Amino acid sequence: MLPPSKVVAAVSRVLVSVVGSMDKPVRNVHIQNVTFTQSATTYMQKYEVPSGGDWSIHRGGAIFVSGAEGFALSESKLSRLGGNGVFLSGYVRDALIKDNHISFIGDTAIAMLGDTKWAITQRRNSTDLMDGTAGNQPRNVEIRTNVIHDIGVYGKQTSAVAAAISGNVSIIENVMFNGPRAGINFNDGFLGGNKIAGNLLFNWVRETGDHGNFNSWDRLPFITGMGVNRTDIVENSISGNMMINNFHSTWPIDHDDGSCFFNDTNNLLIYGGAKNYLGHTKVSTGNLYVYANLNGPGSCMIDDSSFGNDVYAENRCITSTGFLYKLSTCDVNNLNKTAEITYKNQIFSPKKIFVPCRSNGKAVNLTLEDLQNQGYELGSKVSGLPSNKQVQTWARQMLHLQ
Repeated sequence: MLPPSKVVAAVSRVLVSVVGSMDKPVRNVHIQNVTFTQSATTYMQKYEVPSGGDWSIHRGGAIFVSGAEGFALSESKLSRLGGNGVFLSGYVRDALIKDNHISFIGDTAIAMLGDTKWAITQRRNSTDLMDGTAGNQPRNVEIRTNVIHDIGVYGKQTSAVAAAISGNVSIIENVMFNGPRAGINFNDGFLGGNKIAGNLLFNWVRETGDHGNFNSWDRLPFITGMGVNRTDIVENSISGNMMINNFHSTWPIDHDDGSCFFNDTNNLLIYGGAKNYLGHTKVSTGNLYVYANLNGPGSCMIDDSSFGNDVYAENRCITSTGFLYKLSTCDVNNLNKTAEITYKNQIFSPKKIFVPCRSNGKAVNLTLEDLQNQGYELGSKVSGLPSNKQVQTWARQMLHLQ
């Protein structure tokens, strides 16, 4: 075989740059029906730790937007890009990313990263690292009806959508599949007000572990100027999504290290239960957990938050094992401080329901009756396994398919 007469190599890491400033933003740039491909790889470039979560990120992308208002990307194709696909950096307001096909991306498909006061001052031993009151962050971003798949060809701490020091992000009615880590990752709890609704996610955490289709962290409080207190954030909602917890995904929705103020409602969650690790004020209601025992710890819910005001109520959970909850601090003699708020759940299992706990230092299993006698699981009921047809009917109803 003769060698090729021409070798073509990508050299440009950024294909489109839309850059202004907070004082003089670029306004209303709209990109429609354009194909972007063959940008250079970025994995040997500078990466930064964006906030309190586990990830690092390259602040750049094939489409780079900073200091902009009203940016829109629609009906376009982004494929075989070497780094991030779209990157929103610093001051960005009212961005719309809609009806695009994004695939085979080196790092994250859509990433956003803001700055706190520390980015300017670099002062140690101050509150600058947590001070986001200047507003130099992506806010009011809408990501809607995109198809995003095969992400993280090179980078493995990558997602379809990743947000850090950003707020009021809406991720609506997208189809997202095939990636090495979480499908959606919120690296911190900055500002809040995020909405994740009507999405389909599957085939995530294919090359790593201890993660979910959705992942959140919140290890560092931020000063945002919202609410009554300086560190208040607005509640986040996750509703009406379908998540298949396959490959190495441990939980469909993984509220990790200190996550707070999440309301998870009316989601169809397959092969995994709810997860709350530290933090507080997380609510899971009206969800359908289908065979929660097939991934993660095997329970309908795991909670490591000692009296974190978390709620698990009015859910339906199907489990083949009867393993209801894993409560790491459960103490029979002090349930009001070691168990979360639970009531009116419907549990479907062929086996007797149990919750591992401790009593005077010894391991015991609490039954549903034991919990109800102490004021928990009031109104909850246990039935046998439903038929596949019944589960399909519930799923169609939740997804408004009938």
